[in-house]
Amino acid sequence: MSTTTSSIRWGRALLAACSAGALVAAVSAVPVVRAAGPGTRFVEVWRGYGFATFAVLFAVLALRPHVSRGVWLAVLANKLALTVTAVAWLDVPGARQVLWWDGGLTVLLVAALLLTRAWAASATVSTGGQGESAPAHAVR
Repeated sequence: MSTTTSSIRWGRALLAACSAGALVAAVSAVPVVRAAGPGTRFVEVWRGYGFATFAVLFAVLALRPHVSRGVWLAVLANKLALTVTAVAWLDVPGARQVLWWDGGLTVLLVAALLLTRAWAASATVSTGGQGESAPAHAVR
């Protein structure tokens, strides 16, 4: 196995872990929603849907890191924005938790981006044969 193939697999594994973590967060949001009062119930549902959405986005990146540039941009921008906001508002309740989780996700996402070299993907990707290539969307 080449170093490039190994790095891509490690990057995809990081993304799969991010997806699994977001899925666990989505499932754990259910009792929080049930226990929430009328003043916070909608915000808690929104938060739970966000976890589920990011579980899917991270899974898309894990499965197809080289054809999902827009998804990369969206998730990195969101997680970095939340991390920067948490740093700016450390005195606000919950900011340290956001810094820990979203800051950690930002680090994992940047590592996965570097490992998969997703930014360097071209319209075609080598399929491993001599001189063979296929459209990027056809390579798994």
